[in-house]
Formats: sequence, C-alpha cells, structure tokens
Amino acid sequence: MRGERRSIGWSGLKRGHRARPLEWLVERVIFLVSLSTIVVVFLIFLFVAREALPVALGKTDSSSSSKGIPTEQLGKMSKAEIMAYLELTPEEFARLDQESLKELMQVKL
Repeated sequence: MRGERRSIGWSGLKRGHRARPLEWLVERVIFLVSLSTIVVVFLIFLFVAREALPVALGKTDSSSSSKGIPTEQLGKMSKAEIMAYLELTPEEFARLDQESLKELMQVKL
C-alpha cells in the first residue's frame, strides 16, 4: 500500500487511472457553465412570473385613466394644453398642421 497512489472519488474505479489536472479543471468549468445556465433560466421564469402575477390575479386596470378630449375642442385649447395632451415636444407641434392634430386627437381618443 505504501507505493500506491490513492485516487479521489469515482476516478479510483478504473485501474491505472492517473490524475489529470487539466481534465479536472475542464470538468469544473463545464459544471459551472451548466449550473449558471440553469440559474439564468430559473431567473427568467421568476421574472416572467413576477410580471404576470397581477394579470393572473386580476389586479390590472386596463381602462384608460385619462379623459379623452373630443376633436371639436381643439380650437378652444391652448398650445400648451394640446402639447401636454398629445405628449408632443414644441418642435413636433410646430411641424404639425391642424388636420394632423385632429388625426392625433382621434387616435388618442
């Protein structure tokens, strides 16, 4: 027993098995990559479940929270009100004509 080298784990089942450090390192790297892949897939499922939970429990409100403004009131509104309602920047507002604004209001309504 004195001159024999002992092998660790399952590698001792093969006769004449020599320890190979590079092989051991590659096995560990493959194990870590596979483990991290499993963890990432689990985290993806967790994220999707967290985002879908309010829908599954019926706690979402799909109704529009803001009141719609009819297109007839376009002439009565100020530029600032129209830009705020249609979420336009001053540059975007300056490029649009009256018909385009009416179309945007109809789409928003």
